[in-house]
Amino acid sequence: MKMLYIKHRSGKVMNNFAISAILAAKELGIDFTIANNMSMADKEHFVQVCKRYEIQMVHIDFDRNPLGKSNFLARKQLLDLMAKEKYDIVHCNTPSGGVVGRIAAAQAKIPKVIYMAHGFHFWKGAPLKNWLFYYPVERILARLTDRLITINREDYACAQRFHYKRGGSAAYVPGVGIVTKRFESNAEERTKMRKALGIKEEEIVLLSVGEINQNKNHKVVIKALAQIGRKDIRYVICGIGSLMEANQQLAESLGLRNQVMFAGYRTDIDKFYQAADVFVISSFREGLPVALLEAMSAGLPCVASRIRGNVDLLSDSRLLFEPRDVNGLCNALMEGIDKNIAEKEVKRNYQTLPRFSMEEAVKAIKQIYTDMINELSTIG
Repeated sequence: MKMLYIKHRSGKVMNNFAISAILAAKELGIDFTIANNMSMADKEHFVQVCKRYEIQMVHIDFDRNPLGKSNFLARKQLLDLMAKEKYDIVHCNTPSGGVVGRIAAAQAKIPKVIYMAHGFHFWKGAPLKNWLFYYPVERILARLTDRLITINREDYACAQRFHYKRGGSAAYVPGVGIVTKRFESNAEERTKMRKALGIKEEEIVLLSVGEINQNKNHKVVIKALAQIGRKDIRYVICGIGSLMEANQQLAESLGLRNQVMFAGYRTDIDKFYQAADVFVISSFREGLPVALLEAMSAGLPCVASRIRGNVDLLSDSRLLFEPRDVNGLCNALMEGIDKNIAEKEVKRNYQTLPRFSMEEAVKAIKQIYTDMINELSTIG
């Protein structure tokens, strides 16, 4: 049994979406190949991943934009690969991988096609243009799909209304799978990391992790920090992106130069969770955020924008806020800093986490792969 796993690009390291799929496939003895754009990848890391899991990896010239010109070349590359390798199952991910991959799979007559939505680009409260473009595309391409996997309840409800290939359907998988032990709190590590960062023990550290772009909306946190006006609160942002300079300028203009730290791209994120007191995620759109799951695993109270994905994980409305509401965020941050409230929130988070573990994700994906294999056996 041969499977082609398609995503538009690799980050510097392998993400949990791919790892959980690899583990599920290997348990079933599936020959597994990943096709994606490797231009940004840490090549040495991926060579080691391929050796460890005994998988193959192929570069495809995907563009992040589904309408990008290079995706025409990507479709041809996929068709050539599919014709040569004769895969039984194709598992597509992300908008570009989902569009180009499913069209190519249909043209190549691949028997079984899976698409995993990491968060539809249309959601409650999304801009009208997103609904006008992405919704019809997903609805049409569902007809080329045997199983559409969603990772949050809002997307699952929407996907259930689509029409699929004969016998096809929507499925819900609880997230991407997180290895909780990596992020367990450690007092010694906390002290060491705070010292390395130049943060005093009595200071309160807010932490955000993710690409610095418009969607992640770090500026609302910076504005809230200025409005709160407390000098003992530091805000650390781990990540890089197109709006990094703009956010630095905003912090400077608000007199927060010494309170906002831009830590850049980090491979030691677990140490930053140890050093923090409150995690903040202020995005406009998420599927099911890995960073939020990691923060929950690290025992941090989490303040989050009230959006799809975040609300699947957090239940305390006092720690939720509307993405553009600076006043609401100020209130939520003060609640998160309160030790009594934080302690209750952390306990609730620990009760929630087991449903989103790597083991649960692998179990759910393995069942979907098993269903595809069983359906193939009845066909052929």
